[in-house]
Amino acid sequence: MAIQLVEGQSFAADYSLLHKLDSSEAWLALHEPTQERVRIALLESSTVSSLADINQNVGRLQPLVHPNLLRTYRISDYESQLFVVAEYKKGLTHLDLSRSFKETWPALKTLINAIQYSHSLGFHHGHISPERLLVDNQDTPYLDGFGLPASTGAGRYLAPEAQGINQHTSSASDVYSMAQVLYRAMTGNHWTAEQDNNNVPMEDSVKHFLIAMLSDNESDRPDDFSSLITLVEESAAPSQPVSVTSFERATAPSNDTIEPIVGSQFHKLPRERNVISTPIAVMGLLLLIVLGMGLFLLLPGGASDPANNTKQEIAAAPDIDLATGPAAQPKVEAADAEIAPLELAKLEELRQRGKTLASELLRLQVVVEDVGGRLWAGDRYGESTNLGIAGDEAYRANDLQMAVDNYQAGIILLEQVLAETDQVFNENLQRGITALDTGDYNSAIEAYKIITRIKPEDAEFASDLVRALNLEQVLRLTAEAEVTERNGDLSDALTIFKEASSLDSLWSPASEGLRRINNLIARNRFQDEMSRGFSALTQEDFDPAREAFEQAQKILPGSKEPLDGLQQIELAKTQKVILELTTEAEGLETASLWQDAIPVLEQILEISPGLSTIEQSLNRVKDRAALKVTLDNYLSQPQLMQDDDNLTEARSALLKAARLDLDGLKAEVRDLSHLVSLARIEVTVILSSDNRTDITIFKVGQYGNLSEVQLSLIPGIYTFVGKRPGYRDVYREIHIKGDTNPFPVELSCTEKI
Repeated sequence: MAIQLVEGQSFAADYSLLHKLDSSEAWLALHEPTQERVRIALLESSTVSSLADINQNVGRLQPLVHPNLLRTYRISDYESQLFVVAEYKKGLTHLDLSRSFKETWPALKTLINAIQYSHSLGFHHGHISPERLLVDNQDTPYLDGFGLPASTGAGRYLAPEAQGINQHTSSASDVYSMAQVLYRAMTGNHWTAEQDNNNVPMEDSVKHFLIAMLSDNESDRPDDFSSLITLVEESAAPSQPVSVTSFERATAPSNDTIEPIVGSQFHKLPRERNVISTPIAVMGLLLLIVLGMGLFLLLPGGASDPANNTKQEIAAAPDIDLATGPAAQPKVEAADAEIAPLELAKLEELRQRGKTLASELLRLQVVVEDVGGRLWAGDRYGESTNLGIAGDEAYRANDLQMAVDNYQAGIILLEQVLAETDQVFNENLQRGITALDTGDYNSAIEAYKIITRIKPEDAEFASDLVRALNLEQVLRLTAEAEVTERNGDLSDALTIFKEASSLDSLWSPASEGLRRINNLIARNRFQDEMSRGFSALTQEDFDPAREAFEQAQKILPGSKEPLDGLQQIELAKTQKVILELTTEAEGLETASLWQDAIPVLEQILEISPGLSTIEQSLNRVKDRAALKVTLDNYLSQPQLMQDDDNLTEARSALLKAARLDLDGLKAEVRDLSHLVSLARIEVTVILSSDNRTDITIFKVGQYGNLSEVQLSLIPGIYTFVGKRPGYRDVYREIHIKGDTNPFPVELSCTEKI
């Protein structure tokens, strides 16, 4: 079951979780020792076969630094749950491959060049898939997952050699995976070898190159992407017969069918949205209706030009009382009420300008409210409101110039407030940071309320406001925990520090107190495990000793003492094995089984090279084993001593064995001495035949036809050959021993051909 993660949680000792990243299941975390922001994501245990092997691979990749490659720092475990620590970039989301290829190609090309760079340094990714292709809030593309196992969604994007249990990967695996991604981006579909590629909407040159990159055989794939980039861009160039749209998906809608975007996933400030809140808009609309009615009553009702008809209309209706209109005017006679065309135009211009300025004033009030201006410029906001009211009163009194001036003055005030937004933000940010650092929670709350109103979309500032709101309670809990610690109650102090740190993991007195208490408790547990380990080591109980030292290492990962203990275990085990093998070798040597002792002594030297006593023993048993082989060789084949060099070697070996006076060689020395003594004593050989066979003895002589003859030959093996015309030749190999005398040999050709 996966562990539950919450904001502010202290995670795996060195990390504090800030907030969850919107685009994935990852979290933004702070690495406490370095104060670096990192990205943390939980992994399924089944995806990692060997944590040590993965971290070794991750460590090997640390020299790979590129602006478009996200670095993986390490994989570790926390409460039996594996997690990956990686580089953090703001606003990361997956690259949207559903967009047209024309839109995605610049990002894909950047990533291809980044992969090409990694290959040039001898590094490969091995598990490229759309889940690993990311972009930040500036549309900068990144490749994620270097050194990590394949993601659960990689599937068909993996090269054949990267799938299954072995998961062998290489640069060719990246070529295959990137080709799958490109095919998906170009066509909207996944590539398979069985499908019909004739109707794929892309240039043949690009298609053929992609299919080569998708070969099942690693050696058949192109070893770089340069040619592909050239082919794609040449195919997309306007001068070519096929335009960029040849890479568009067949199902992509044309520009004429694309619906307008009516919303945005990003929050905008009011001044960016140019909107007015509903209540104020309704009030403004009512005001404009009243002003319009007044204007309707004041102006002549005909459709003809006011400048030409004003005098006639006034004469036709001399009893109209203008004081009953929305803008009160003194009652005048028709002869005196005539308005000049220029004056009428000016009045109309003032009315229109008043309406425009009133609307702008209302809009700016909403913008100021949205950025929290009432918090840090409430006096000017109130003054602008009063100016708006005064402007409305002047407008109703038909003092249009005064209305315009009041509206304009209110606008100027609000524009000044908005112009100060960045300065106010920076001042309050510094004020908030200082207040959080010093524990001034009232100032921190005031500052971050303003900051979060100015930038409500920034989750980090929202998190800082939560810190400010919790700070008073955090201070109280931290003080209580410190008193409890001084009283020696580490368990209760730990509980209180945890509560304080859960409210604000960045409050250093709480986090330091939590770390200090954890270290004290861990040190006690550490000493207990070390004592248990050395006690087991003394008894040569190696498995419990190893378990204790490894547990101590987990408690204090930075301590060298458990490593020393583990080394002592290995040394003790090695010494025990060496002692057992030495005893075995000595027994074999005592039993004169020198040949059997050789591999045992060699095994000892493999375990611990350079042991002089073992090297001496090995040389000794090798000499004795070789001597026994020589003696046994001449005992089993005494005819070898027919050769003078062999006889000399046999005598030398016999002399050496006699000097050693070893029980294991006494029988060989006795038997070989007898054979050596006879080696040059001639034996009488009585050779008889039918007097018709021509007889020859190889390396001795030719004797022709004979009936019987006596020969003197030294012990050895001789070949007798008989030949007779019309008869089959006879060959006989005779072994003449030194202890036989005389030795009869009969040889005749009797089988006719």
